[in-house]
Amino acid sequence: VQKIAQENKNLYLKDKSIINDLSDKIYYSEALEIIKTIKADIYAVDLHWLIYIQGAISILKTIKTIHPKSYTLIGGLTASYFKEEIMKLYPFIDFLIYGDASVPLLNLVKHVKSDKLFSSIPNLIYRENNSIKMSPKKSINDFKIIENDETTIYNSIALSRGCPLDCITCGESKYSISRINNYKSIRKYSIDSILEKIWSLQTKSQNSQSRPYFVLIHDPFITLGSKKWKDLLREIKSADLKIKLLIEFFVPHTKDEIINIANKIPGSTIHISPESIDPEIRSYHKGLRYSNEELIMNLDLINSMDNLSMQVWFMLGLAKDTYHSINNNLQFIKNYYNTLNSQRNAIKYTELLFIDPGSLAYNNPSKYGYRLLNKSFSEIKEGFEMPIYKYRINYETKYFTRTKLFYAFLYMHNQMDTIYFNHSLIDRSLYLKIMLYNKLLKKYSKQYDMAIQSNEARSRLFNEIGNKLLQEIS
Repeated sequence: VQKIAQENKNLYLKDKSIINDLSDKIYYSEALEIIKTIKADIYAVDLHWLIYIQGAISILKTIKTIHPKSYTLIGGLTASYFKEEIMKLYPFIDFLIYGDASVPLLNLVKHVKSDKLFSSIPNLIYRENNSIKMSPKKSINDFKIIENDETTIYNSIALSRGCPLDCITCGESKYSISRINNYKSIRKYSIDSILEKIWSLQTKSQNSQSRPYFVLIHDPFITLGSKKWKDLLREIKSADLKIKLLIEFFVPHTKDEIINIANKIPGSTIHISPESIDPEIRSYHKGLRYSNEELIMNLDLINSMDNLSMQVWFMLGLAKDTYHSINNNLQFIKNYYNTLNSQRNAIKYTELLFIDPGSLAYNNPSKYGYRLLNKSFSEIKEGFEMPIYKYRINYETKYFTRTKLFYAFLYMHNQMDTIYFNHSLIDRSLYLKIMLYNKLLKKYSKQYDMAIQSNEARSRLFNEIGNKLLQEIS
């Protein structure tokens, strides 16, 4: 936060204290002023991943308050899964598109501008005469519209619609997308389409002082296939595109394949998410079998290169996780940080697992080693509105209750921040504040638990506990 504040003088940070950064609504008043200046017939908000749940609904409510005569629209993975409940709970949401949105959204815009007859629009939920209506569910083949669209370009470039993998907690897995979006199989973008998007992005970024960074979504070796990926790299090199790519690896790849990336697109970053250093836990979670020797070979090779960097991601709270496996992850990270030759390379262990709605584990929790605490949209949203992170945790495992997961999360963060401090990635002042804050969160978590049981006095008790925490940390 301090680095961002120094580099961006226009950020509205009141000061650099971690407690203010965590507790203040930094941008709220500024966001309201911006929303007031935007005039539109439809305001669309994405509710894709579960962690957007509270923000997406709050934004839509705010928009409807400011622009009551305009329409509000929500869509995305989580919105699609909870479609009926969302429309019943929130009358300020006028439309919900479930599944692929391209064709329904284009039709919706046309009808809003003309006859306002919405019943023919596929995969749409809408309000009519104070009742909620649902148009027919259809399997939409909008792939050509998206593949050939040159007007809307993002910094992320999907290599396919749908994913070839079935990670058990992912809402965009092959299993999940086939049910939510009616995909029969994944659809791969052509090399020409991907190149066109990269070219457009590069052209729009010509005024940038550094080469622009673009994210490739999904492992190109697996999604496109080795031959098509080599063809794409060759075309990028021959066109002399001044870009860098962030490339996902689902599994380790060969030395020659990594060297080819370094030669064709120097300055790029490779992301790989083993999730756990335990191969059995990793395989159970992601359905991918590879050895730690293969993983470390990739890390060592990338770490040795001046023209590539890497980000390695571990995750806490997997079904078969134990304190032993968590400590093994931490020990590996601690040891490997001593070998890193640049701050461009990093190993992250900062995430607690979320089980996405519609995933294999969400629909069949006991089969995959989980117990869900809440399954309704309103209950999950309430957890995200609680004052500490613990109540966002919506599951338990064989080895961890929610409380134990929360304590393990704080423990893991303390260990990781110690690693970052020892390698000069955070300064002493920030490090001490983080450690104190985590200690106080654990101390006050039982009081928060007691406050939750008292619905009538909940807000008052939360404020009292929060004020005590603030006093101690200051």
